[in-house]
Amino acid sequence: MKIDEIMLGDIVSVSGRPIHVTLAVLNHWSDNIKPIPLTKEILEKNADSHFDERVYDIYCFHSEDDDGYAHLVEITFIYGQFEWTINSNEYGIAEIKYVHELQHALRLCKVDKEIVL
Repeated sequence: MKIDEIMLGDIVSVSGRPIHVTLAVLNHWSDNIKPIPLTKEILEKNADSHFDERVYDIYCFHSEDDDGYAHLVEITFIYGQFEWTINSNEYGIAEIKYVHELQHALRLCKVDKEIVL
């Protein structure tokens, strides 16, 4: 796995153990970092709702002022892979294969959610 594919705080596998990426992890174990595959089981633990083991929804509510708004991040298992969309857009934005990629998608949507493995 390339170091430029991950961010501080991402969950990765180091020597077979899940761990959050820190500067110490990058400095000492960069050769042992492996991505953690995204599974339906991980999505079930983290989704706010899911439908027929194919569609997983994660909601994000923003209320910085009186005009609060919400985002729906939808992860869909289609054609043997996970794709994500925002607010039920009919086209997938990108394929997600790994837990750290899910974290990146959620950060992009300003979803502050701790992923449970």
